[in-house]
Amino acid sequence: MRFRLFLLAALFATTVFAASMQIGTFLQEERTFYSTKDGLQDNNILSLAVTAHGDVYAGTDAGLAVFRSGKWTAVKELTGQSVGALAANKSTILAFSQPSSQKGGTVYVLDSNGVRKSFKLPSGLNITPLP
Repeated sequence: MRFRLFLLAALFATTVFAASMQIGTFLQEERTFYSTKDGLQDNNILSLAVTAHGDVYAGTDAGLAVFRSGKWTAVKELTGQSVGALAANKSTILAFSQPSSQKGGTVYVLDSNGVRKSFKLPSGLNITPLP
């Protein structure tokens, strides 16, 4: 009889404790949606990269933006260009911009101050995106 009473009390305590918890609401699951109203050049994001310092770069059909100190800022040198691929290494970003013909393109090397270098790819180089 005591065992049944103990088991019933344990089940009740577990149920009350579980009811007081908010299961499935973790901070890392919170989402924030950004758009052109927030500073992105386009709502169609093609690529993302994050630096070791926490700067988030977003490549779009209309340029490159960086999220730093709580706001999106355009990278002026790439405004109007389709930035389809990004890579990050510590504080350096590589951005690949390609014309709509998918021939050639430009690779940009950026840091927190903007574009440091750019390399034109040959127009005979045909680059097709992965499916």
